[in-house]
Amino acid sequence: MVGDQATAFVPTGRRWSYLDTIRSAAAFAILLIGAVIARHGVPRPEADLFESINQLPDFLYPVVWPIMQLGSVLGALAVALVMGLRTRRWSIGVCTAAAIGTTWLVAKWVKDQVGRGRPFGVGLEVNLRDHATYGLGYVSGHAAIATCLYTMVVPHLRERYRPIALAAVLIVCFARIYSGAHLPLDVVGGAALGMLIGEAFRVIEVRWRTGRVPHTEDLVAEPDAVA
Repeated sequence: MVGDQATAFVPTGRRWSYLDTIRSAAAFAILLIGAVIARHGVPRPEADLFESINQLPDFLYPVVWPIMQLGSVLGALAVALVMGLRTRRWSIGVCTAAAIGTTWLVAKWVKDQVGRGRPFGVGLEVNLRDHATYGLGYVSGHAAIATCLYTMVVPHLRERYRPIALAAVLIVCFARIYSGAHLPLDVVGGAALGMLIGEAFRVIEVRWRTGRVPHTEDLVAEPDAVA
């Protein structure tokens, strides 16, 4: 079935606005402040919040685990492929995939610069539900990738699907704490990083597809949007 209402995905775009600037500046500030805090250990309020989430009942894990895969590289790339196919715009699929890869690499770099361990590694009592026991924690790669994916996807979703996309990102962030893989500040910093990179690649994608900077107002769905 073909038509404007036959799919959740539509090719669209919008011009960069002052709200985008404010949002990006706030994300950068959160990422930077979070890094400074994370380099000096784990504040007691953060540890308390981690423990309250991590100690929730085990039955939640099979529920959140599949959604958490949206923060994995393979899961996010699968969504990028679907976006390219469903919107019939390879610029969308390619730029989303590039944003995901860039986010993964930058997250690794930030981890090395900050050097904070994961919850188990910093001496907290952890109910571990994830294989990521050791290694570095700030930032959460899953939170970064999921938020980057959301930033790239949401302009191409019809209005009624956007709250679902946001809920999925929040579940990924929650699941990384609940599984024992990350501290709360790790996922907050990861989300900020993902938003920054996603916004940059969104501008690149719209420029590629339309030949101009994104529009302030959402464009109407193009007639070849498909089911």
